[in-house]
Amino acid sequence: MPSLDTTNTFLGVLAATAVIELLLVGGAIVWLVRLGSRLEHKLVSWEANHLGPLRARAETVLDDLHNAASQVQRVGHEIERTASRARSIVDVVGREVERTTDHARSAIDLVETAFHQVKSVGVGIGNGLRMLLPFSRPKGPFESRRGNGPRAVDMDAL
Repeated sequence: MPSLDTTNTFLGVLAATAVIELLLVGGAIVWLVRLGSRLEHKLVSWEANHLGPLRARAETVLDDLHNAASQVQRVGHEIERTASRARSIVDVVGREVERTTDHARSAIDLVETAFHQVKSVGVGIGNGLRMLLPFSRPKGPFESRRGNGPRAVDMDAL
Protein backbone atom coordinates (compact mmCIF):
# COMPACT_ATOMS: atom_id res chain seq x y z
CA MET A 1 0.00 0.00 0.00
CA PRO A 2 1.18 3.34 -0.76
CA SER A 3 2.41 5.55 1.96
CA LEU A 4 -0.08 8.01 3.46
CA ASP A 5 2.53 10.21 5.00
CA THR A 6 2.37 12.83 2.28
CA THR A 7 -1.41 12.90 2.37
CA ASN A 8 -1.43 13.09 6.14
CA THR A 9 1.10 15.94 6.03
CA PHE A 10 -0.99 17.72 3.45
CA LEU A 11 -4.13 17.19 5.54
CA GLY A 12 -2.29 18.43 8.63
CA VAL A 13 -1.24 21.59 6.82
CA LEU A 14 -4.83 22.08 5.64
CA ALA A 15 -6.14 21.53 9.15
CA ALA A 16 -3.60 23.96 10.61
CA THR A 17 -4.51 26.50 7.95
CA ALA A 18 -8.20 26.04 8.74
CA VAL A 19 -7.53 26.52 12.46
CA ILE A 20 -5.43 29.64 11.79
CA GLU A 21 -8.14 30.93 9.44
CA LEU A 22 -10.76 30.21 12.08
CA LEU A 23 -8.72 32.04 14.71
CA LEU A 24 -8.19 34.99 12.38
CA VAL A 25 -11.88 35.17 11.47
CA GLY A 26 -12.81 34.84 15.15
CA GLY A 27 -10.33 37.62 16.04
CA ALA A 28 -11.70 39.78 13.25
CA ILE A 29 -15.23 39.19 14.50
CA VAL A 30 -14.25 40.07 18.06
CA TRP A 31 -12.39 43.16 16.79
CA LEU A 32 -15.37 44.20 14.64
CA VAL A 33 -17.80 43.69 17.56
CA ARG A 34 -15.61 45.81 19.81
CA LEU A 35 -15.24 48.43 17.07
CA GLY A 36 -19.04 48.44 16.58
CA SER A 37 -19.54 48.81 20.33
CA ARG A 38 -17.12 51.74 20.45
CA LEU A 39 -18.72 53.28 17.37
CA GLU A 40 -22.16 52.86 18.92
CA HIS A 41 -20.93 54.48 22.13
CA LYS A 42 -19.46 57.38 20.10
CA LEU A 43 -22.71 57.79 18.15
CA VAL A 44 -24.80 57.78 21.31
CA SER A 45 -22.45 60.30 22.88
CA TRP A 46 -22.50 62.51 19.74
CA GLU A 47 -26.28 62.25 19.55
CA ALA A 48 -26.62 63.25 23.20
CA ASN A 49 -24.13 66.11 22.92
CA HIS A 50 -25.03 67.50 19.50
CA LEU A 51 -28.28 66.09 18.21
CA GLY A 52 -30.27 66.70 21.41
CA PRO A 53 -29.60 70.45 21.55
CA LEU A 54 -30.02 70.69 17.77
CA ARG A 55 -33.37 68.91 18.01
CA ALA A 56 -34.42 71.16 20.92
CA ARG A 57 -33.46 74.25 18.90
CA ALA A 58 -35.33 72.95 15.85
CA GLU A 59 -38.43 72.30 17.97
CA THR A 60 -38.18 75.81 19.44
CA VAL A 61 -37.91 77.32 15.96
CA LEU A 62 -40.87 75.24 14.79
CA ASP A 63 -42.92 76.35 17.80
CA ASP A 64 -42.00 79.98 17.09
CA LEU A 65 -42.99 79.54 13.44
CA HIS A 66 -46.26 77.96 14.47
CA ASN A 67 -46.97 80.85 16.87
CA ALA A 68 -46.06 83.40 14.20
CA ALA A 69 -48.31 81.67 11.66
CA SER A 70 -51.17 81.67 14.16
CA GLN A 71 -50.63 85.36 14.88
CA VAL A 72 -50.48 86.18 11.17
CA GLN A 73 -53.71 84.27 10.69
CA ARG A 74 -55.37 86.22 13.54
CA VAL A 75 -54.11 89.50 12.08
CA GLY A 76 -55.41 88.46 8.66
CA HIS A 77 -58.85 87.76 10.11
CA GLU A 78 -58.76 91.12 11.91
CA ILE A 79 -57.80 92.90 8.68
CA GLU A 80 -60.64 91.17 6.82
CA ARG A 81 -63.09 92.13 9.56
CA THR A 82 -61.87 95.75 9.58
CA ALA A 83 -62.00 95.94 5.78
CA SER A 84 -65.55 94.60 5.85
CA ARG A 85 -66.53 97.24 8.40
CA ALA A 86 -64.81 99.94 6.33
CA ARG A 87 -66.69 98.81 3.20
CA SER A 88 -69.95 98.98 5.13
CA ILE A 89 -69.14 102.47 6.42
CA VAL A 90 -68.14 103.64 2.95
CA ASP A 91 -71.42 102.27 1.56
CA VAL A 92 -73.43 104.08 4.24
CA VAL A 93 -71.48 107.32 3.72
CA GLY A 94 -71.92 107.00 -0.05
CA ARG A 95 -75.67 106.59 0.31
CA GLU A 96 -75.82 109.58 2.68
CA VAL A 97 -73.76 111.70 0.26
CA GLU A 98 -76.12 110.75 -2.57
CA ARG A 99 -79.14 111.56 -0.42
CA THR A 100 -77.62 114.89 0.68
CA THR A 101 -76.69 115.71 -2.92
CA ASP A 102 -80.27 114.98 -4.01
CA HIS A 103 -81.58 117.26 -1.23
CA ALA A 104 -79.11 119.98 -2.19
CA ARG A 105 -80.19 119.75 -5.84
CA SER A 106 -83.82 119.98 -4.77
CA ALA A 107 -83.01 123.01 -2.59
CA ILE A 108 -81.13 124.65 -5.47
CA ASP A 109 -84.07 123.98 -7.79
CA LEU A 110 -86.44 125.50 -5.21
CA VAL A 111 -84.22 128.56 -4.80
CA GLU A 112 -83.98 129.01 -8.57
CA THR A 113 -87.74 128.65 -8.93
CA ALA A 114 -88.32 131.16 -6.10
CA PHE A 115 -85.78 133.54 -7.67
CA HIS A 116 -87.55 133.38 -11.04
CA GLN A 117 -90.90 133.90 -9.35
CA VAL A 118 -89.58 136.87 -7.35
CA LYS A 119 -88.02 138.27 -10.51
CA SER A 120 -91.32 137.84 -12.36
CA VAL A 121 -93.19 139.52 -9.52
CA GLY A 122 -90.65 142.38 -9.55
CA VAL A 123 -91.01 142.79 -13.29
CA GLY A 124 -94.81 142.73 -12.89
CA ILE A 125 -94.70 145.33 -10.11
CA GLY A 126 -92.34 147.50 -12.14
CA ASN A 127 -94.60 147.30 -15.21
CA GLY A 128 -97.65 148.06 -13.07
CA LEU A 129 -95.96 151.10 -11.53
CA ARG A 130 -94.90 152.38 -14.94
CA MET A 131 -98.45 152.07 -16.17
CA LEU A 132 -99.84 153.83 -13.10
CA LEU A 133 -97.27 156.59 -12.97
CA PRO A 134 -96.88 158.29 -16.37
CA PHE A 135 -93.61 160.05 -15.56
CA SER A 136 -91.85 156.81 -14.80
CA ARG A 137 -93.04 155.03 -17.89
CA PRO A 138 -90.39 154.70 -20.58
CA LYS A 139 -91.19 156.41 -23.88
CA GLY A 140 -91.57 154.23 -26.91
CA PRO A 141 -90.75 155.27 -30.48
CA PHE A 142 -94.38 156.21 -31.19
CA GLU A 143 -94.92 158.38 -28.11
CA SER A 144 -93.95 161.99 -27.71
CA ARG A 145 -91.46 162.95 -25.06
CA ARG A 146 -93.85 165.47 -23.51
CA GLY A 147 -96.49 162.91 -22.75
CA ASN A 148 -99.30 164.39 -24.86
CA GLY A 149 -100.11 161.32 -26.89
CA PRO A 150 -98.64 159.56 -29.85
CA ARG A 151 -96.60 161.54 -32.31
CA ALA A 152 -96.73 161.22 -36.00
CA VAL A 153 -94.18 159.01 -37.64
CA ASP A 154 -92.93 159.59 -41.16
CA MET A 155 -93.31 156.21 -42.84
CA ASP A 156 -90.88 157.12 -45.63
CA ALA A 157 -88.13 157.72 -43.04
CA LEU A 158 -88.44 154.24 -41.76
